[in-house]
Amino acid sequence: MIRRKKYRYKRKVKKYYNFNIKLFSFILVILALFISAGYYIFFRKLTINCGIVVDKHETKNYLELKLAYDGKTQRVKVKKSTKLIDSIAYNVTLKGLYVDKIEPCKIYTGEVQFKEGNSVVLSNNSLTLSERVRYYNFANNKLTPVSNKVVLVGYSNCRFIADKSNKISVILADIPDIKKLRVGISNSDFTSLNHSQLIMASKKGLSFQFDNNLHEIRRGDALKLTYNNGIIHLFIVNDDNKTFPVKASIGTTKNKILIYSNSDVPIKIKSLKRSNTHVPEYFGSLKVFIKDKSMRLVNDVDIEDYLKYVVPSEIPSSAGFEGYKSQAIAARTYALSDLISGRFSNEGFNLDDSNKSQVYNERYPVEESEQNKLISAISETSGKILSYNKKLIDAKYYSTSCGLSAPFNQVWYSSNTSKISNPEPYLDYVDLTETGIKDLSSEDIASTFLKDWTTRAFDSNSQYFRWKVELDYQTLEKTINSNIYLRYTKSPDSFKKKWLFNIYKKTTIPKEGIGKIRDIEISKRGRAGNVMEMLITTDDAVYKIEKDINIKRLLAPKNFELNFLYGKPQYVSTFPSSFFVLEKEYKKNSLKTVTIYGGGYGHGVGMSQTAVIGMVRKGYNHEKF
Repeated sequence: MIRRKKYRYKRKVKKYYNFNIKLFSFILVILALFISAGYYIFFRKLTINCGIVVDKHETKNYLELKLAYDGKTQRVKVKKSTKLIDSIAYNVTLKGLYVDKIEPCKIYTGEVQFKEGNSVVLSNNSLTLSERVRYYNFANNKLTPVSNKVVLVGYSNCRFIADKSNKISVILADIPDIKKLRVGISNSDFTSLNHSQLIMASKKGLSFQFDNNLHEIRRGDALKLTYNNGIIHLFIVNDDNKTFPVKASIGTTKNKILIYSNSDVPIKIKSLKRSNTHVPEYFGSLKVFIKDKSMRLVNDVDIEDYLKYVVPSEIPSSAGFEGYKSQAIAARTYALSDLISGRFSNEGFNLDDSNKSQVYNERYPVEESEQNKLISAISETSGKILSYNKKLIDAKYYSTSCGLSAPFNQVWYSSNTSKISNPEPYLDYVDLTETGIKDLSSEDIASTFLKDWTTRAFDSNSQYFRWKVELDYQTLEKTINSNIYLRYTKSPDSFKKKWLFNIYKKTTIPKEGIGKIRDIEISKRGRAGNVMEMLITTDDAVYKIEKDINIKRLLAPKNFELNFLYGKPQYVSTFPSSFFVLEKEYKKNSLKTVTIYGGGYGHGVGMSQTAVIGMVRKGYNHEKF
């Protein structure tokens, strides 16, 4: 009996003890929650940089804002007595649920003039970007992340929102209505964007503005600009097309100058003369500013007006109406792609007027009938572009093929992986001979094909369809040793030395060259026959050179005779293309001469312009190209 009572007593004590433990634990949990809630409500600090207002409404005493930031949202209540300045974005410090500090963000707008690294220059401000910038499209109170390529030179579609340190942390971009381009204008021979003197005139006069002053030049006069020691000097001169005698000095400036035609006729830049004596003329407006201790000239122009001077500069009139159409569509696509890429943003324009982009204003049809044909072709294709998977394509084109077009990834590549996978599948291998040739990567097959000057293709009427160069050993060795260091400095990762067996490692190239050349050979070529790798054997080592531009420049003397399929030989300084083979002659086991047999003119990817002419003659229309 006593033992049973003790047992019952122990059970009661244990039960009571367990209950107290649970109660104590429950109280601790409640207390922790209470403390956490109190901390969250009264003490927790939260900083919101550039919070975008995606929703707001008012109560009797408060303005309630819903702010989006860093992929999150936060609701904040601001007393009406605060008299908050209305804004689309705020920098906020919260203490618990209560606003400790709230300030409207500085918001910058304006036309983008330059974009380089972490800086953006607007027409009225220079901005610094933070290390992490968020890009959004903001419509219907909804933020949608977008690419950083929405910041376009020449456009005002962005709002730049600054954080507390006045660095831009958020960029809100509207979808721009792209109708115009900003084109950098080169000197007469397209070798530089710098100008020391500019003379411009228009048939019906022109207007120009600098330092907030507007001036006019009447018909028969021209505007002359000269640069000297950081200052632009402005003169009115007589438009006599020869000496341009000065009539009056207008003044000087260090600031930009805007020039407009007084009518819908273009402005002629009479100080520029292209190779065929064409004096370039420009629709739209012109802007002159100082950069790199010289004057720069930029043309703001409607896309369709731009095409009027690109199409005839890129393809001859023999391409006909359908050829003009195909070139207009390709050039329009290329221009938009270049604009969006922003590769010239640091220069203050979207694309330049040389073959770095598209040749612009090198020539224009003289005959009125040809001009009308050109304008009609552009008009009938207005707005047409080339796309792949609902995106603009990289509209590559070139002068003349060797009979085959090459895959994109076998001409432009940065790694062994990209040589295998083609990021631009619409730019692939094409047989323009229509004979079913499948592959020219074999040295023997490439040699047979490129040495055959009887091959027919859509562009085989071009003199560049087949060409050859003969180099004796002394010229070859001197050329390689003269050129190799410069090419190495431009592309050091493309130069390797044999280490063991067939393993090559990156190497350095001395300024004096690599010494006595024993042999050279093409060790790798693309499916269309373009050279990709070359081996050079010297007394001391075997070198591997990668990429066609390095191989072409390495083998080309400063001035050599190029023999063509048709016409007289010409003296040139570079090979027309990278589609070539080497025919070597030895004497007593020593290299004596190298004859280079090649075909085509240009990079060989995309649309061959000469093939277009051949297809037109066979009755094809532009949609077939």
